[in-house]
Formats: sequence, C-alpha cells, structure tokens
Amino acid sequence: MKQPKVENKIVLISGGTSGVGKAAAISLAKAGAEVIILGHRQSRADAAVQQPADLGRVV
Repeated sequence: MKQPKVENKIVLISGGTSGVGKAAAISLAKAGAEVIILGHRQSRADAAVQQPADLGRVV
C-alpha cells in the first residue's frame, strides 16, 4: 500500500492522547505533518503532545 504524502499537511487526530491515536500522531509528525491532537483529559493531552512537539510538528 502506498503511503500518502503528509509533509506540510495539517492532520487532526481525535483520540490522540493514547494508544493508536498517539502512535498515529507521532508517526505523522515524523513524516512531516503538522499534528493537532484532541482528547478528553488535559493531563493526558499535555503528555501526548510532548513527543511529537519534540519533532516540531504539533499545533
């Protein structure tokens, strides 16, 4: 399966504070996307954005 090009794209991840959503956010950030993460708990959201933010790709 061909990987879609996400470099310089904005991606919204619902449920991105843990599990598959968090893994997707990290993977997409590594691929060059700007990532917006949504979640229910602020504490989990703060922790979830740290790794993609280290890549400079979290909005």
